[in-house]
Amino acid sequence: MTVRPLDRVMMQMQSIILPLRLQVSREERLANEELKWVREQERITQEMATEREAQRGARRADDGARLHGPAGIDFRNIKALLPSMHLGDDILTFLLSFERCLELNNVDRSLWARLLPAK
Repeated sequence: MTVRPLDRVMMQMQSIILPLRLQVSREERLANEELKWVREQERITQEMATEREAQRGARRADDGARLHGPAGIDFRNIKALLPSMHLGDDILTFLLSFERCLELNNVDRSLWARLLPAK
Protein backbone atom coordinates (compact mmCIF):
# COMPACT_ATOMS: atom_id res chain seq x y z
CA MET A 1 0.00 0.00 0.00
CA THR A 2 1.46 3.27 -1.07
CA VAL A 3 0.68 6.58 0.50
CA ARG A 4 -0.43 9.20 -1.91
CA PRO A 5 1.22 12.62 -1.72
CA LEU A 6 -2.03 14.25 -0.66
CA ASP A 7 -2.44 11.76 2.20
CA ARG A 8 1.14 12.37 3.25
CA VAL A 9 0.51 16.13 3.40
CA MET A 10 -2.66 15.58 5.45
CA MET A 11 -0.75 13.37 7.91
CA GLN A 12 1.97 15.98 8.25
CA MET A 13 -0.61 18.69 8.84
CA GLN A 14 -2.32 16.59 11.48
CA SER A 15 1.00 15.98 13.20
CA ILE A 16 1.44 19.76 13.37
CA ILE A 17 -2.16 20.66 14.21
CA LEU A 18 -2.67 18.12 17.02
CA PRO A 19 0.08 19.51 19.31
CA LEU A 20 -1.16 23.03 18.60
CA ARG A 21 -4.71 22.08 19.58
CA LEU A 22 -3.40 20.50 22.77
CA GLN A 23 -1.44 23.66 23.57
CA VAL A 24 -4.52 25.83 22.96
CA SER A 25 -6.57 23.56 25.19
CA ARG A 26 -3.95 23.82 27.98
CA GLU A 27 -3.81 27.60 27.67
CA GLU A 28 -7.62 27.87 27.83
CA ARG A 29 -7.72 25.65 30.92
CA LEU A 30 -5.00 27.72 32.62
CA ALA A 31 -6.78 30.96 31.73
CA ASN A 32 -10.05 29.63 33.17
CA GLU A 33 -8.31 28.55 36.38
CA GLU A 34 -6.68 31.95 36.71
CA LEU A 35 -10.01 33.69 36.12
CA LYS A 36 -11.65 31.53 38.80
CA TRP A 37 -8.83 32.37 41.23
CA VAL A 38 -9.14 36.12 40.53
CA ARG A 39 -12.92 36.00 41.02
CA GLU A 40 -12.49 34.11 44.28
CA GLN A 41 -9.98 36.70 45.52
CA GLU A 42 -12.38 39.51 44.59
CA ARG A 43 -15.19 37.75 46.45
CA ILE A 44 -13.02 37.29 49.55
CA THR A 45 -11.92 40.93 49.43
CA GLN A 46 -15.54 42.09 49.11
CA GLU A 47 -16.61 39.89 52.04
CA MET A 48 -13.79 41.26 54.19
CA ALA A 49 -14.73 44.85 53.33
CA THR A 50 -18.39 44.15 54.17
CA GLU A 51 -17.37 42.55 57.45
CA ARG A 52 -15.14 45.52 58.36
CA GLU A 53 -17.98 47.94 57.66
CA ALA A 54 -20.32 45.87 59.83
CA GLN A 55 -17.77 45.86 62.66
CA ARG A 56 -17.29 49.62 62.41
CA GLY A 57 -21.03 50.11 62.69
CA ALA A 58 -21.24 47.80 65.70
CA ARG A 59 -18.50 49.50 67.74
CA ARG A 60 -19.94 52.06 70.13
CA ALA A 61 -18.76 53.94 73.18
CA ASP A 62 -20.34 53.49 76.60
CA ASP A 63 -22.84 56.32 76.05
CA GLY A 64 -23.97 54.95 72.68
CA ALA A 65 -21.99 57.36 70.49
CA ARG A 66 -18.60 56.76 68.95
CA LEU A 67 -16.28 59.41 67.63
CA HIS A 68 -15.21 59.13 64.01
CA GLY A 69 -11.56 58.63 63.28
CA PRO A 70 -8.92 56.02 62.65
CA ALA A 71 -8.97 54.63 66.18
CA GLY A 72 -12.57 55.49 67.13
CA ILE A 73 -11.62 57.47 70.24
CA ASP A 74 -13.90 57.33 73.32
CA PHE A 75 -15.37 60.55 74.79
CA ARG A 76 -13.36 60.16 77.97
CA ASN A 77 -10.11 59.98 75.98
CA ILE A 78 -10.90 63.09 73.98
CA LYS A 79 -12.06 65.10 77.00
CA ALA A 80 -8.56 64.85 78.47
CA LEU A 81 -7.20 66.62 75.38
CA LEU A 82 -9.66 69.51 75.35
CA PRO A 83 -8.65 72.96 76.58
CA SER A 84 -10.13 74.33 79.78
CA MET A 85 -11.36 77.86 80.23
CA HIS A 86 -10.56 79.78 83.38
CA LEU A 87 -11.93 83.04 84.73
CA GLY A 88 -10.61 85.91 82.65
CA ASP A 89 -9.68 83.76 79.60
CA ASP A 90 -10.70 84.92 76.15
CA ILE A 91 -13.79 83.02 74.93
CA LEU A 92 -12.75 83.28 71.27
CA THR A 93 -9.33 81.76 71.98
CA PHE A 94 -10.94 78.97 73.98
CA LEU A 95 -13.47 78.14 71.24
CA LEU A 96 -10.81 78.20 68.52
CA SER A 97 -8.62 75.84 70.55
CA PHE A 98 -11.63 73.63 71.27
CA GLU A 99 -12.54 73.38 67.57
CA ARG A 100 -8.93 72.77 66.54
CA CYS A 101 -8.55 69.94 69.05
CA LEU A 102 -11.73 68.23 67.85
CA GLU A 103 -10.81 68.63 64.18
CA LEU A 104 -7.34 67.17 64.75
CA ASN A 105 -8.93 64.12 66.39
CA ASN A 106 -11.51 63.65 63.60
CA VAL A 107 -14.51 64.18 65.87
CA ASP A 108 -17.77 64.48 63.95
CA ARG A 109 -19.21 68.02 64.21
CA SER A 110 -22.56 66.65 65.34
CA LEU A 111 -20.87 65.43 68.55
CA TRP A 112 -19.08 68.67 69.45
CA ALA A 113 -21.89 69.99 71.66
CA ARG A 114 -21.61 66.89 73.89
CA LEU A 115 -17.98 67.70 74.57
CA LEU A 116 -18.39 71.40 75.32
CA PRO A 117 -17.97 71.98 79.06
CA ALA A 118 -20.97 73.28 81.02
CA LYS A 119 -19.13 76.00 82.93
